[in-house]
Amino acid sequence: MSKIFLKISIGMLLVVGMSLMAQTIAPSTWSTNLSVMNGSNPNGNWLLFVKDNQQANTGGITNGWYVTLTTANPVGFSADNAVYVTPTNTSVAVGAHWNVVLAITNYGPSVSSNVFITDTFNTPGLSLVTNTPSSGLITNHASSFSWALGTLPVNAGASLALSFVATSVGSYTNIATVSADTSDTNSDDDVSVATLAVVAPVPPALMPTVLPNGAGFQLSVTGNDGLNTTVQASTNLINWVNLFTGVSPFVFTDTSASNYPSRFYRAIVGP
Repeated sequence: MSKIFLKISIGMLLVVGMSLMAQTIAPSTWSTNLSVMNGSNPNGNWLLFVKDNQQANTGGITNGWYVTLTTANPVGFSADNAVYVTPTNTSVAVGAHWNVVLAITNYGPSVSSNVFITDTFNTPGLSLVTNTPSSGLITNHASSFSWALGTLPVNAGASLALSFVATSVGSYTNIATVSADTSDTNSDDDVSVATLAVVAPVPPALMPTVLPNGAGFQLSVTGNDGLNTTVQASTNLINWVNLFTGVSPFVFTDTSASNYPSRFYRAIVGP
């Protein structure tokens, strides 16, 4: 059924479902509000009745009457597919992983059929390692992939975990675009973009502090702001163990430092 918007040139009664031929008897009851048509079928004949509520009076309808109809998308056949691309961070060092979550939701009001997402990314610069969907079928290409979801019910969605490796310095984008056989009246959320800056890392700056009363050893890590940095420790400068990974700058405290006669520390920029 179509959405109908009516413009009546004179303020008279409009009745649906009767012949446009002259009628001598008006319906015994009627509504004065067009909302009574909601949910009904507007197809068929339309009829206008004029009620004379003044005594000893005459009148006429000059040049006839008309109804202006404006059709919209059929009720029950419009969806709102919204796509989101959410990166874990916006800056990584060369050789580091960049993780992105791609999500799709159909906000309705109708079921969306043959939902299809195209995801493109820069090559060279980004190398796709994995793209694992919660549902649907993935088809990979050189610098893009397609994600076929089929039918998506109202308020239903799916997600896709992406992992890239940054292979060279530069600015890169990951763009996701959704399409479907069902019409989508809200195109503002059909495209989502994530941007990434890939930089050449510099050696992190470490500022040590010995905490009083045996509370531990503290490192202030700076440099490479926004990049993942891992603090490692060793007792022989040969074998290293990871102690903590955070986004620089940050402060790390090793509360177990007093358990070792000597311990060495370093920071590595990377995944």
